[in-house]
Amino acid sequence: MRLIIFCVCFSLFISAALFAQSIPASGWRHFSNTTTPRCMIADGQFLWIGTDGGLIKFDRTSNTFEILTTDNSGLPDNAIFRLVLGKDGALWVSTNNGGIARLSAGKWTIFNQSNSPLPGSSGGIPACDSLGRIWIATWNGLLKFDNGTWTKYDMSNSPMCDTTIEAVTADRNGNIWVGCHYTPAPRTRGFILKFDGASKWEIHNDTLDGVFHGDTLYYELDPENPWSMLIDHNGVLFVGFNGVINRLVPGVGWYWYDVPTGYNSNAIFTLSETAGYIWGADEVDAVRINDTLSQYTDIEQHPWKKNGTGFPFFGTCAALPIGDELWFAGNGGGGIGRFKDSAWTLFCNLSDNTLTTNDMGAITQDSKGRMWFVSQHFVNGSLSAFNGKNWQNYDSVLHGSQVFSLCADSSGNVWIGTEGNGLIKFDGVTAETFDLNKLLNFSNEISALAFDKRGVLWIGTQLQGNTGLPSGLVKFDGSNWKTFTQSNSSLPEGEVSSISIDKNGTTWTATPFSGIAEFDGSGIWHVFDDKNSALPSHQITGITTASNGDVWAATGKGAAKWTGTEWKAFTAGPLAGLSGCAAGSRGNIWFSSYIGNPGGASEFDGTTWKNFTLTNSAIGSDEVWAVAADDSGNIWFGTNDRGLAVFTPDAVHSSVTFLGNTSGNATGVSIYPNPALSTVHCKISFEDQNAIVEVCDLLGRNMLSFKTENPKDFSFDASMLPDGAYEIICKAGDGIIHGRFIKLDKN
Repeated sequence: MRLIIFCVCFSLFISAALFAQSIPASGWRHFSNTTTPRCMIADGQFLWIGTDGGLIKFDRTSNTFEILTTDNSGLPDNAIFRLVLGKDGALWVSTNNGGIARLSAGKWTIFNQSNSPLPGSSGGIPACDSLGRIWIATWNGLLKFDNGTWTKYDMSNSPMCDTTIEAVTADRNGNIWVGCHYTPAPRTRGFILKFDGASKWEIHNDTLDGVFHGDTLYYELDPENPWSMLIDHNGVLFVGFNGVINRLVPGVGWYWYDVPTGYNSNAIFTLSETAGYIWGADEVDAVRINDTLSQYTDIEQHPWKKNGTGFPFFGTCAALPIGDELWFAGNGGGGIGRFKDSAWTLFCNLSDNTLTTNDMGAITQDSKGRMWFVSQHFVNGSLSAFNGKNWQNYDSVLHGSQVFSLCADSSGNVWIGTEGNGLIKFDGVTAETFDLNKLLNFSNEISALAFDKRGVLWIGTQLQGNTGLPSGLVKFDGSNWKTFTQSNSSLPEGEVSSISIDKNGTTWTATPFSGIAEFDGSGIWHVFDDKNSALPSHQITGITTASNGDVWAATGKGAAKWTGTEWKAFTAGPLAGLSGCAAGSRGNIWFSSYIGNPGGASEFDGTTWKNFTLTNSAIGSDEVWAVAADDSGNIWFGTNDRGLAVFTPDAVHSSVTFLGNTSGNATGVSIYPNPALSTVHCKISFEDQNAIVEVCDLLGRNMLSFKTENPKDFSFDASMLPDGAYEIICKAGDGIIHGRFIKLDKN
């Protein structure tokens, strides 16, 4: 059978038009990679697709789509982990860091640690049974949501062998199948369990489901972590393990299906069914089991790979039969596709208008106002540009190189420092590579870049593996090169982490293990560390110069400022895990952090520190690897796993009109009853006929979101909200009106 592949010319990307639209009242915008689906379900003519960068609603009849994110909907987090449809038609969206969200009739309800038994920020793995109950697998037990009531099952009230639940599914009879983290346990506890939803548990483990031949136990049930579960159309249970798919045959036992040689990681993270086949996949490859007439055969000897059988994806996270069509979502960067009449139609474009990774590293702005970004951990390197409206990817310029550093000159060229492949100059069309190995017999590991006011490029390098080549600082004026090492200068070590040029033209070189070197260009060096100065640490991760000339450093133990004569440490600010720093246009200094205390980002205005984390802002991640300020006052954060977050400090104040207050009696907005027990009524002086309403807690977390066609007089149910103070944000046209109310418990 010949496979034909067609391409449909549109891409799954987060809309770049967000920059052209009004800035959200929170001041935050987000850009992330939506070309990697993680889950997909069918809902009538629509497909819901969860990605690392938002929720896609795809219309199969028109081949059109919209992307819902934290910026334009009630989603609490852009990283979507799992999806399930309730019996009532409500969509349940499990996120990595925002709990689980329920979308029903355009209204969002958020469940997290504050108003549910969810043990952490993740929304877990949801499933819906035949009675409409929602079951959620978490790392601390199994949760049941039944008509507004939560119930938790763990080792104290069930025969589970472990409280970490790896998988859950429901059969047509209302039974729940649960897969626990594998732990050797007595016969009275199981890691595969069947639960009738009330009191009866059926136990399966490697001892009970084994077969003894003499004194040797032969496992029929794989004694490992179950990563996925599926009930097929015949009611047969399949369980995905590492390298094995188990099938439970009622009255007989467990059958094994070994993953064939050539499969990527052997871990079956997802299971799905199409007409005639059971599909298993990890994040790269896909395999299938023939399901003809319920007589299953071995897994096909050749896994379905992108370079193998015409299968267009690097793996599949979902396979859905709809009529005579099969729809697939490829979770290895493949987007979505349809298989019909022996032909593939792809709905993806991985090269344009999207980030190719959510692991972001260095950030810079060129002289034309474009923002440039490179990845932090992307193995083959990633380079993207954003002009305020459209994205453009230039990954091919890197020739597979990983990128360490980035800067731009006054002519609009971007300079890229790679790991081992030297320095690249790129004008947007043509790239020129400078191989320092050949030019200078010097290291090609380019870790830092900065231009001084004369247009001279200063290049920081690191040791290049076991080459034995010297490393340190390089000066390049466009024609001539000059190197500085420990042997020919006062540079304290051969590795450079960051460079900044102050208003006097002095070069400040930060090192990862030996403090900071000051060089005036004429041969005079000064070296500062935690022994001869007030620097809080000799480990320096970033250095920047403010508009007033102050030099700031990010260290392993907090922030520090050069006063002109000495270093001053700031123990009241962020204390650990700093990854970099940048000076904002208003003179404020911003720090990025990749671990706790507090993590996220911090701002210092000269007097007060303000921290931005997942718990008190919409930054999106507490692991921030890079920070940069653009000419418009926006602060850009490159995160480890959530793409880019952009913060516009002035938007929090200038774009919002506050007409309401806690009492609800201010001109323009009326909120009653206040305090409220359940239903909240709002009357707002809007002329527009349609509005988006958001209800947030005082940390800015979105708890409810819905549309109303009558913003002048509407109401909503607040009974699901925990006790506390909340802000109502009503957006219509260019207007935004806020009001506050108190929610009280009925008890």
